[in-house]
Amino acid sequence: MPESRHTGFTLAELLTVLAILGVIAAFTIPKVLQAQQDGRKLSMAKEAAGILSDAVLQYKMRVGITPGTSLDYDIFQYINYAKWDTTSQIDVYPLFSSPLTCTPAAPCIKLHNGGILKSSGSSWYDANTTSAIGFTFDPDGAYTGSNDSVNFNVYTDGAVRSREFLKDNTIYPGPTVRGPEAGGDPSWFRW
Repeated sequence: MPESRHTGFTLAELLTVLAILGVIAAFTIPKVLQAQQDGRKLSMAKEAAGILSDAVLQYKMRVGITPGTSLDYDIFQYINYAKWDTTSQIDVYPLFSSPLTCTPAAPCIKLHNGGILKSSGSSWYDANTTSAIGFTFDPDGAYTGSNDSVNFNVYTDGAVRSREFLKDNTIYPGPTVRGPEAGGDPSWFRW
């Protein structure tokens, strides 16, 4: 009777495969988690942009927009938010470094998705479609020093753009004229 040989993997081969899988996991898991976190922030920011656009159009329909119209806190009445916030500090967008502070004179609102929205507290200089007011949206709602907020610019026609996608000749109160600004959006934000 011939001798039967069992074929299989040796312990050394199995340990080598497990070591290789461990190295692959060590490199891929953090990237997968970061991509998931970035996707969450992106969806929250796009939701905030939609909320702002809708609120401006409601305000425009009910009240009207003329030069000097202040949309800083008046617009908040057209937004379904979770909490009025006068104490938090939030991150700013990548072009700046210090935190933004929510105060009684310059409040923020906490949205239902957990992010915080802060108005620049200004008025429209003009009523044309290139006049904009800025709002800052911080998806984690806290100052982390990472400058990962998005600066949304809301136009009188309801359009919402981020810093890298401003309309040409955007007019801010003052009047200051700007266009798209490279590096003005966090790395996770894309339209």
